[in-house]
Amino acid sequence: MLTENYRVLEALQGITPERFGEFMNASHASLPDDYEVSVPALDILVEILQPTPGVFGARLTGAGFRGACVALVTSPQGREIATKVVEEYKYTGYKGKIVVPTINL
Repeated sequence: MLTENYRVLEALQGITPERFGEFMNASHASLPDDYEVSVPALDILVEILQPTPGVFGARLTGAGFRGACVALVTSPQGREIATKVVEEYKYTGYKGKIVVPTINL
């Protein structure tokens, strides 16, 4: 559990999207061991997302009510990446819902 704390403390210092993505991936990997959470459906979705071009990192979030997955992606490609990943996800026997927020800075 200390590794999660160290990731949060480093992230607070300001990091690149690539580094934040690494933290997301590491956080997801530690969830089953450190917190005894995750389900196969979310693990599969994360496995599809993480190597997808344009994805910096992915992990589960809000595991209650079957959970959700959050991914940090390149801004102009969010919907395109989500559509491709959800289509691939269907072939594993699951279905997903796409939610792509827009942030105007």
